[in-house]
Amino acid sequence: MHPMDTLASEHRLIDQTLAAMQAWATVVRQRALDDRRELGRFVAFFHGFVENCHRAKEEDILFRALLELGVAAHGPVGDMLQDHEHARRMLEPLEDLAILRRPWTDVDRLAVGELVQTFGDLLRAHMQREERVLFPLLRWLAPAAVDALAHAFERFASEPGCACEMERARAIGESLAAAHAPRLEVVHRRTMPGMPLASTG
Repeated sequence: MHPMDTLASEHRLIDQTLAAMQAWATVVRQRALDDRRELGRFVAFFHGFVENCHRAKEEDILFRALLELGVAAHGPVGDMLQDHEHARRMLEPLEDLAILRRPWTDVDRLAVGELVQTFGDLLRAHMQREERVLFPLLRWLAPAAVDALAHAFERFASEPGCACEMERARAIGESLAAAHAPRLEVVHRRTMPGMPLASTG
């Protein structure tokens, strides 16, 4: 598979999971729920799939390859790395709320809603920039360079532990999207332009 198609496919799953998380957070506020376990599952997806698989693939393989091909570190690649670091920091308070040792208060639920919205907005804007700025760069690569990237992605995915971690995290994301699909219409207007909408059936 072309590296661009691999990353775009992963973006679809990330976007669907973000939509599910935003829909879930709305219900948490409306029903005054204490749903730390479900937030923990969302956090596990973003740690396991997004951080350990998707971002690692970008930072350790794609970005390095682009830098070697002359894309300035202070340009698009530098911007993407800053986004990654920002997203990592934003996930920390959500993780803290997921492992809280007492039931959520109204203040906690408000914080969950605000953090989820801001986190989702950041990731969607980031993925849009990647698809509009970085992906076109891949179209200019020589076929040999594209093949090298594709093989590097395959090797990364086949490393001991990585394949299992990726499948486990992907399953969590798909499960979360399916669990909250009936409520996704509220947030579909915020999904990335051109992205297919998750099923609401």
